[in-house]
Amino acid sequence: MFNIGHIQEIQLNEGFMWATVLFSLALFALTAFLTVKTYKKKISVGTESMIGDTGHIVEWKNNKGRIRVQGEIWHAVSDEKLDLKKDDKVLISAIEDLNLKIKIIE
Repeated sequence: MFNIGHIQEIQLNEGFMWATVLFSLALFALTAFLTVKTYKKKISVGTESMIGDTGHIVEWKNNKGRIRVQGEIWHAVSDEKLDLKKDDKVLISAIEDLNLKIKIIE
């Protein structure tokens, strides 16, 4: 019905074939390495970046007050009643809504 004609045999150079395979594997390995490196990187923006960071007390009464973290003043709370003074150093352990939960650095 259709006359396709004569199909010629395609010949590839074996060296070219191996070079292409090795280049593809190297490109895949590089992509995998950079992906893993990116996912292991510490979060550097947003409120999540403050967890584990330290702050300084601006004002404190009983178990709540304000602290300075990364140049900004935030509301902070503690599960325990803490006796903190201005400029005491604290550790941010969690974030609930827009309140930072803190602990004393020992």
